[in-house]
Amino acid sequence: MMPCFKFNDNRKCCFDIFGKVVNYVDESLCKSDEGYRDCIFYMMITLPKDKQCKFMDACKHVASITLSQVPYSEMKKQCETYCLNEENRRNCAIYTYFDELKEVPIGLLPDGTMIKVMDY
Repeated sequence: MMPCFKFNDNRKCCFDIFGKVVNYVDESLCKSDEGYRDCIFYMMITLPKDKQCKFMDACKHVASITLSQVPYSEMKKQCETYCLNEENRRNCAIYTYFDELKEVPIGLLPDGTMIKVMDY
């Protein structure tokens, strides 16, 4: 058993991938022997490339601004429902904007809800 492979030198290396939004994850989860497998960021990083959303690289930067404004439980629910669900992915509001080559509005959640974003 070992901690998350993206937790090195007491640092969340997934921060380099997803940005400040990973600060929602309690460091004790990163250090746990198996609990980290339930972390939404771990799930996204370890999803095989052919199973990942085709917009994940672009979206992780856009969505992280908005997702950093909601509690981790809501963020995880949104990501499990859309980002990690191949059948439901095309129903993601952000996916639709990217697919139609439109600019994604800051504050748009995958379920289509718009929220007010602070500190942007």
